[in-house]
Amino acid sequence: MADEPNAESGTRDAPEPPVDVIAPTPFRPSGAGPARGSRRRARPAVIATWGVGIGLLALLWFSFTAVSVRLVVEPTPDEIDLPGAGFDFHIGERYLLRPGQHRVVAEKEGYQPLDAAIEVTAEPSQQFSFTLAKLPGLVDIASRPVEGAVIEVDGEEVGITPIEALEVAPGTHKLTARAPRHEPASLEIEVEGAGKRQTFEIELTAAWAPIALASDPAGARVWVDGVELGETPGTFDLDAGMRSIELRLAGHRTWSREIQVLADQPQTLGSIALVRADAQLHLASDPPGAQIVVDSESPGRTPLDLLLASGETHEISLFKIGHEVATRSIELGPGERKNLEVKLQPRIGVVELITQPAGATLSVDGKPSGEANQKLELLASPHTLVIRKEGYQERRVTVTPRPGFPQRIEVELERSGKPSTPSGTRPVATSLGQELVWVEPGTFTMGSRRGEPGRRPNETERRVELTRPFYIGAKEVTNREFRQFSPSHAPAAFAGFDLNGDEQPASRVSWRDAVLFCNWLSQKEGLAPAYEARGDDFVLIEPVGTGYRLPTEAEWAWAARFAAGASDQRFPWGDQAEPPPGSGNYADASAAGIVSSALLSYRDGFPVSAPVGTNGANKLGLFDVGGNVAEWVHDRYGIYPSSSAETPVKDPTGPKTGGLHAVRGSSWKQAAETQLRLAYRDYGQEGREDVGFRIARYAR
Repeated sequence: MADEPNAESGTRDAPEPPVDVIAPTPFRPSGAGPARGSRRRARPAVIATWGVGIGLLALLWFSFTAVSVRLVVEPTPDEIDLPGAGFDFHIGERYLLRPGQHRVVAEKEGYQPLDAAIEVTAEPSQQFSFTLAKLPGLVDIASRPVEGAVIEVDGEEVGITPIEALEVAPGTHKLTARAPRHEPASLEIEVEGAGKRQTFEIELTAAWAPIALASDPAGARVWVDGVELGETPGTFDLDAGMRSIELRLAGHRTWSREIQVLADQPQTLGSIALVRADAQLHLASDPPGAQIVVDSESPGRTPLDLLLASGETHEISLFKIGHEVATRSIELGPGERKNLEVKLQPRIGVVELITQPAGATLSVDGKPSGEANQKLELLASPHTLVIRKEGYQERRVTVTPRPGFPQRIEVELERSGKPSTPSGTRPVATSLGQELVWVEPGTFTMGSRRGEPGRRPNETERRVELTRPFYIGAKEVTNREFRQFSPSHAPAAFAGFDLNGDEQPASRVSWRDAVLFCNWLSQKEGLAPAYEARGDDFVLIEPVGTGYRLPTEAEWAWAARFAAGASDQRFPWGDQAEPPPGSGNYADASAAGIVSSALLSYRDGFPVSAPVGTNGANKLGLFDVGGNVAEWVHDRYGIYPSSSAETPVKDPTGPKTGGLHAVRGSSWKQAAETQLRLAYRDYGQEGREDVGFRIARYAR
């Protein structure tokens, strides 16, 4: 209780001193536990002692059961770990690990991460060694002085310059560059790898030179090696080598000279004085419209006034579809004027038409011609036959009669309402006896799928639609057939083996030679030529007619892989990489030693090319779509972007520009899986001992 203040003095009394109270302690027998309700706390020192003891026991147990393992990783990683190993006691490269499975994880900048499993046994002093793989390098490639060169790395095509960030394995590699009208160039490069970026330039040397030409008077047409390039005055880039130059100007004599063109060395020939022609010829024909050729030059069609050099003999030829070629030799004196009319003799062929059922009527080129069942004598030019009968579907047949080669056409009319069957689907033959196979058009995907073994970067997939039926040669053109166009054709032997047999495929034929053969065969059979000269190249005449030509790349791929119910197979014989006996003429065991690689387990018996048709045909009836010679196709060579568009490209004929042309199919020199596939694409311009061609034409 608090002290009350003293009323008299106003102060507080001093407090009483405290009194100590001693309480009695209850008796508890010795050994009895703590009293109920009390708890003794464990002392921290005791807990620590027990923890240390347990740890020492675990360490003793681990030291007695673990073994010493040395982990060697080259090069030394930035970081190394053993996930899940528990204790990973180590000194340097030596680790104490218990026997069993362990993971080793290591990383180093610029290298592939390591994640490997090891099996540790009870054996002492084990060692595991690993080598980290370097990441590829990133390579930029440029070509000088021109871009657009096709680049190969170690023989594999990788793209067209400029190329950026191309992944290339570390080490030494060989770059090869090829560009039109330039010499091939090679460069050895050292790729550092580890993700580092490097730039390489490859120098190309021009295989041509500028040649300046002028004439008096100006405006003369300039022809080089038979190809028109332009007019004077002008500077023309000519390929290195001996070149034949002609200047042609109406009313003047043709000036000609051969010059040696040295690569990358310009020349100026100066002003060339042209001599005026001093004779005139009025040339006409019956019927008119014949193509005129005077001394290998084509000035136009009849009727035409010609200025000719006097005092010289001129060879004049007249060509008109369906008529014999007429030739005349003429020499005119100075100032002489002369009229010449040439009667052209028609070329007549016999076509026998057999139709079912009887009683159908026929019209030829829109003119009624009576009963359908009859023999027709027609001019050797394309004709359209239309067969009609009441209650039946109309049928149209396009035919080109061939003098001396009677044709028989059988047509079975379908009743109205029933689907019709295509006309003219039976094989036909050229005037040289070459069998042509009818091919129905269709839609398909060209190229090869990503990941296909042996696939090259130039085999991108794209949808294509062929809209017109066409004929294609069942066999490759032979030496015998080509010599009827070029009698001097005689391909040299290869490694002592003959390539010149009559029935061997024509080889060492340039793309240009193949096109000229097609035009020659068209004229021989009274067909309009498919090609015309344009600059230093030949192009298809638009719209494309029914004259002979090279198959387009799309037509070749369709006929070789997809038409006639054939599956989209990898090789001409199927999908297995190893060709079975009789599959074709490839680089077999008999060619070992004369080619770079050979199929030692395969033997076709021909070290070089074989007679055409020696091996079996594909489902469409085409021989040698693989093996024998690779084949020129019409298209200029190009690498197309991949296209997954549902709308296909219709009747493609290739890039509009470029000096190289596509080559399809493998040859007798080839044995690699990449080359033997039907999707394999090559390119070139000049003839090779293993490249030939087959012919094609539209059916209508």
